[in-house]
Amino acid sequence: MDVENLNKNQLVLLTLLVTFVSSVATSILVVSLLDESAPPTFSQTINKVVERTIEKAIPVPGKPGVERTVIVREQDIVTKTIADNRPAIIPIYSHFKAEDGTEQKAFVGRGVVLSGDGLIATWSGLVTSNGVYSLATEDGKIWSLKILSQNEKRGVALLQAIKPEAENKYVFRFATIADSNFLQLGQSAIAIGGGEGKTIAVGTISYLGMTKVEPPVASSTAPIKENSFVSLIDISALPKGEKGGGALLSTSGDLIGVALPQTSGEIMYAPSNFLKDEITALQAPSKELKKEEKKAP
Repeated sequence: MDVENLNKNQLVLLTLLVTFVSSVATSILVVSLLDESAPPTFSQTINKVVERTIEKAIPVPGKPGVERTVIVREQDIVTKTIADNRPAIIPIYSHFKAEDGTEQKAFVGRGVVLSGDGLIATWSGLVTSNGVYSLATEDGKIWSLKILSQNEKRGVALLQAIKPEAENKYVFRFATIADSNFLQLGQSAIAIGGGEGKTIAVGTISYLGMTKVEPPVASSTAPIKENSFVSLIDISALPKGEKGGGALLSTSGDLIGVALPQTSGEIMYAPSNFLKDEITALQAPSKELKKEEKKAP
């Protein structure tokens, strides 16, 4: 066949054939290099990039029906989750009088802000009924705390930031509570807590303690297997110096647990649905009071 005498259609077909053969040859070469000659760290890096890359198709502004693909790296998701939630994970201080009579304060652990008006969740062992406590927000403000509830069995407590009249319109940065019964082993999780200076750890959920109940818990909408719910969470990495009350977040940025020191010295996490239950229990008396008020003539 004389290449010089080929017509336009034949040239196009020949070009496509050459391109196809070249791409196949290149693919075979790359695979062989990764399998045989490339060092392990090189192939692991490539695999990690592929595994941790997410493609999202999003609409193009001003062009209905047209979408463009955006590559979202796990690193970007993690950094955004941390940036969005850092202000909601606050330090808690205990106030006391020293032997010389001077007023002192000491860092005791952390709490997680759950609402704009200053509802705080923490580990129940962090506070005592006769103690005096405060929190500090990232903008430098100090707020007194009042204990609303302590559930020693589940290890969680709810506190309320007391707003002075001058700060009545202040809105706290807060975390959104997730349904912890949707959690799965191997799921990525971000822990923010540690000592007085915040530390962060990124790991995976390595253990889910399950508790059976009859009937299923009302705080969850998840399909509960065998009438059980998540009652304890462990992860593969922990923030250094965690004292209790630190936050465990999903990569979508929702709160899934609160740090819970164990008697063994280990740190595990109370699931977020425990917090939902505590909030529901707090609201129950006020709901009953409103019902009674409506019944009154």
